[in-house]
Amino acid sequence: MKLKQLILAVSTTLAFAAAQAAVVPVGVQNNLSFADVTGSWGWSLNYQNSYGSSDTIDNLFAGIGANDLVMIGSRVHGTDIIELAAATTLAELQTYTAYNTTHASNGSEWYYNGGSMGFAGLGLSITQNSADTVASDLNPDYTDDGSTRLSWHTSGGYDAAPSYMNGGWRSGTHYWLNDSTDYDRVVFTMAAPVPEPETYGMMLAGLGIMAFLARRRKQA
Repeated sequence: MKLKQLILAVSTTLAFAAAQAAVVPVGVQNNLSFADVTGSWGWSLNYQNSYGSSDTIDNLFAGIGANDLVMIGSRVHGTDIIELAAATTLAELQTYTAYNTTHASNGSEWYYNGGSMGFAGLGLSITQNSADTVASDLNPDYTDDGSTRLSWHTSGGYDAAPSYMNGGWRSGTHYWLNDSTDYDRVVFTMAAPVPEPETYGMMLAGLGIMAFLARRRKQA
């Protein structure tokens, strides 16, 4: 792993560890309460719009810093039910991934390119066509039922990060939601927590060790 990736991984881990007063769920979550997420969990709603809408990526994540926590999901329109959600930092969510490739963060597999963006359960692979069609009638030959999969269409091609979001595709086992008004995309955010002095010291020490090892590798 490159030093830059190691630094991002350490920073992300510390962000989760430092968010002690709030609830930062690990892995894909099903059937959450909107009231709980925005109440006792401590998250703020940053964006909400129907699956059938289109918008810019900038609007989804407006005002969110790279190291801030972000949770995306699908809400059954007009209800308290968030059918599917997962959380990470914005930097991790917006890490470009190549076609049919994911990267793991906070217990979920994330992908983000100009075909689609979303997540799946930890250890699962995806099939972009252009959204993730695993466990759907287009691609049924998988053992999982799709209940941990969220996928939204984007534009721009698989070889670049997206700048625009098109209609949705799936919320768990529900798919073909491209024009749906029964589901809403939701984006929640939580400010990056400030580590306690001891945690900050551990972070600096860890990054120093990684920098030293990286230099040793170059010299070898």
